[in-house]
Amino acid sequence: VDSALAQDYPRLEVVVSDDASTDDTGAVAKRYESDSRFRYSRNPTNRGYLGNFRRLIFDLAKGDWVITLDGDDVLRDRSYIRHAIELVTSEPDIVLVFAKVAKGTVDEPDPVIVNEGFGPTRVIDGTQFCLQHPPLETVAPMHMTCLYRRELALHDDFHRWSDFASYYQLMLGNKIGFLDRV
Repeated sequence: VDSALAQDYPRLEVVVSDDASTDDTGAVAKRYESDSRFRYSRNPTNRGYLGNFRRLIFDLAKGDWVITLDGDDVLRDRSYIRHAIELVTSEPDIVLVFAKVAKGTVDEPDPVIVNEGFGPTRVIDGTQFCLQHPPLETVAPMHMTCLYRRELALHDDFHRWSDFASYYQLMLGNKIGFLDRV
């Protein structure tokens, strides 16, 4: 939550959907109530990973663009969302933006970088990307960097099966963007 609220994008909305957890998520969320960019919602019953993401996208999120983070995901780059929005603004046909990912803990001195060497920031044909980079190969749109157009996700029945299936389905026939950032 701290890393999401630390983003320098001015029109930010941070929504925490508590999937009927048995930990102290609600108490932790209370610390952020005074921030007008923050909202907390608790599911009455556990919906599971994809069900919770679907509720976020379909019922709770209000913005045109969405990025979904798990409880252990951290946005290390405070300007990531701003740069992603700048890219989609420069190319209105983009439906999804993704980037590099540092795997490991926040303070790890030498994390493994996923998508390292994929190249410079650019716009890519989504169908070609899907054909050249099948899921879980050397380059992958990891969910914690995937900023995607919410309206299209709603029409594509997003997160019905898995995050990878949803991202690849959304990419087909559309433009995507890659940010050369961690």
